[in-house]
Parts: sequence; structure tokens; C-alpha cells
Amino acid sequence: MKFGNPTFLTGAIGLTILGLGGCLAIYSARSFGEDPFYFALRQLVWLGSGVIVFLALARIPFRFYVRYAAALAVLAFTSLILVLIFGTTINGMRGWFSLGGGVLLQPSELAKGAYLLLLSTIAAEETKSERSRFLRMAGAGAAFCGILLLQPDFGTASVYFLALATVVFVSTFRRRYLFFLAAGALPCAAVFLLKYDYAAARIAGYLNPDAHLYGAGWHIKQFQYTLAHGGLFGSEWEGALWSNAYLPLAHSDSAFAAIVESGGGAGGLLILGGFLAMVRLFRETALRTGDPAARILIFSSGALCAIQALLHIGVNTALLPPTGLTLPIFSYGGSSLLGTMILFALACSASGCGEAAPPQA
Repeated sequence: MKFGNPTFLTGAIGLTILGLGGCLAIYSARSFGEDPFYFALRQLVWLGSGVIVFLALARIPFRFYVRYAAALAVLAFTSLILVLIFGTTINGMRGWFSLGGGVLLQPSELAKGAYLLLLSTIAAEETKSERSRFLRMAGAGAAFCGILLLQPDFGTASVYFLALATVVFVSTFRRRYLFFLAAGALPCAAVFLLKYDYAAARIAGYLNPDAHLYGAGWHIKQFQYTLAHGGLFGSEWEGALWSNAYLPLAHSDSAFAAIVESGGGAGGLLILGGFLAMVRLFRETALRTGDPAARILIFSSGALCAIQALLHIGVNTALLPPTGLTLPIFSYGGSSLLGTMILFALACSASGCGEAAPPQA
């Protein structure tokens, strides 16, 4: 996908093609069900809505987003407060608004763009001291991550924290600030594990799935069986038996494992390579952008999407404990897809901020 003001349509076409691939993967994961097209068709509707949102937001000048970055972040944070009060609880987590008709909206997915925009604009304020900028960014990160942990949603909170670390890393901050972030995050993670028994059970199931085969280890074992059934080149079309019969949430939280069963290890490597190529594309686009806030936002947007993808893939390959994260663009979930479209629209808008000045000789 190429960025820049004249290329909104190119970006929309690229995202549409990827989204259609996600719809196909969702259908494959549910092809043995009574209504195999149910989730795929719903995702197709979300895809159409997401492309419209992308085209609308990408055309807004980036200076508008910078001007109202704080207000947009407050609005996003308010939605996270409201979902704790009025939201719907699913699997022990209060993180969705129910809009009726089976339509759910997850504000933590939609808030990623505003959150990253706020961090990028603060990081680019060269008139402020390094310490002042870091403390403001850390405060924003603590607020967003903290309210997500109250849902409780450790997976999404981890993505938000790693997004903060990414912005610090790609900005002009000294590397010691990354250690400060880690020093603050580790005690919070420990408290979370002590407070919520399900989190500790997932760790135990991850470390020894055979001992918790019919409990917390079940998901880990199904990941392993699903990947093994896929082999190198996958099962025949509509032959994703394990995904349809045993793998929990094969169309959303376990999407990568389901894709590997259908497309094999080769298909999995293609997905992984695609996300890594995306990071490189966003990086190259960022380096060609003159505005510091835009440059930080563009790179961090690609990195945030790739971070969530790598966490999802790590879970699905049994390298990480289950976290409940979707695979961006490919997993079923209207909020996840729409949030990704919003994030990419901001990056597309930011890419129109002019060419970076050439380095001095």
C-alpha cells in the first residue's frame, strides 16, 4: 500500500483485498458449521464500512488531528470509562457496547488511533524538555493501560504498553526511559496475575498443558494439533477439520492457527512475512515525511499493528500464553477491523506532510 494524498484509493483497494482474504479465512474456519457464511458475511459488512471510514478520515489534513489530539484522546478514554459502567460482559470481561441485533462494539480497538496520535504529538514537542514529554506520555499510557486492566483485558493493555514503548524508542528519547517503562510495568503485571485467578491459570496451562488438559491447557493443545494437521502446505479446501471441530474461537482469537491448518506452514509464513513487510513499508514512508509527529505516528502505526499480529501468532503457535488478541484484518471482529482502518487512515493522512529534508553533508 502506497501512502500520500493522491493514493487514498490505492490504499483502500489494498486494505479491501486483505480484508477479503480475512473473510475467506473466517469462512474456512467455520465451513463445517450449520451456517458457514454467517461470520464471513458479517465481516464483509464491517469491511465495507471500514473502507468508507478509511477514505473519509484519510482525506482530513493531518494538522487537524494534531490540533485536536488531546480532545480525541479524552473522547477515546471516556469511551473506555463508559464501557466499564454500561458495557456488556463476555467471558468475564466487560469491554463491549451492545448495539442490538447481535452487534457489539469494542471501544479499546477504536481508541488505538487516538491514543497513538496523542503519544506521537507529545513526543514531537521539541520545545518541551525530554523529561516533561516522557512523564506526560507515561501518564497517558498508565491511564489507558490501567483502565483496560480493570475490564480486565491484559492482552489489549499489553498492546497499548508496547505502543508507548515503540513511540519512546523511535523518538529522540534516551534509551534509559525504556527501562523506566519496564520497571513500572512489571509490578503491574505481577499484581494482575495475583488478582485474577484466570490469568495465573493460563500461565500454568501454558507451562504444562498436559497437566491441565481439560482446563487451561486445552487451548494450547488444540493449537498444537491444528498446526500439525496443517502440515507444510495445508489441508485440502474446506478440510480444516480441527479448526471447525476443536479449536476454540477459530475465526477470531485462533485465526492464525486456523489459517495454517488450511494453508499450511507456507501460508503461515506468508502471513508473517506480510506483516513484517508492512513494518518496512511504514518505516520507509515515515522516513520520507517531514513533520516529526507525522513521522512518529506513521512508523508507530505499522509497528502497533505488527506487534498485535506477532502476539497473536505467538499465542497461536504456543510460544506465548493465551491473551485473547485478534489477528489484525484477518480475524473476525468488526471493532478490530474498524480500529485498524482508523489507524491506517491516520497514517495515510500523516504521510501527506511533505518530504523530509535531506541530511546535511
